[in-house]
Amino acid sequence: MKLGIRSVSIDDICSGLGISKKTIYVHFKNKKELVHEVILFHIHKEIDDLQQISLESKNAIDEMIGIAKYVLEFLRNMSPSILYDLKKYYSVSWKIVEEKHMSYIQQVIANNISKGIEEGYYRDSINKDIVSKLYVSKAMAVVDENIFPSKTYKRFKLYEELIIYHMYGIVSDKGRKYIKKVQLN
Repeated sequence: MKLGIRSVSIDDICSGLGISKKTIYVHFKNKKELVHEVILFHIHKEIDDLQQISLESKNAIDEMIGIAKYVLEFLRNMSPSILYDLKKYYSVSWKIVEEKHMSYIQQVIANNISKGIEEGYYRDSINKDIVSKLYVSKAMAVVDENIFPSKTYKRFKLYEELIIYHMYGIVSDKGRKYIKKVQLN
């Protein structure tokens, strides 16, 4: 996560784990397969973590704040080169992130919007399909080096701004009062 994918060799991985290359190759054919399995593991862990956040949240706003904190922690530990490396050198793994994982995140946000509308914290006029797609596309823009170069922008600061932008765009008066109470920004 900190060094990127391309810059870490199988030798680096084996050295860090204190195992031989032979041991790695018993479980994985090559680095591409190892990267793919790590991506799948991360996606499944994130799904579990997001479900836990949802279960532990008092309401939709608390859930969105919990999701934001989770993503912020992830972004703090992520090398900006990871997504670039995935796109360029590990296209099969990137396709899974882009298609399956992002559609899952979109569904999480759509569910959060439905919950917030039911609770009265979000405006009832929101089109959850459109807003959830906007959220995902903006979240992807936050990590896009062409839009926000990491030398100029801190990822976690960009995501903080995205969350504030998103939340103030969807909350009702009741939600706005709650946000002020929990001090979102």
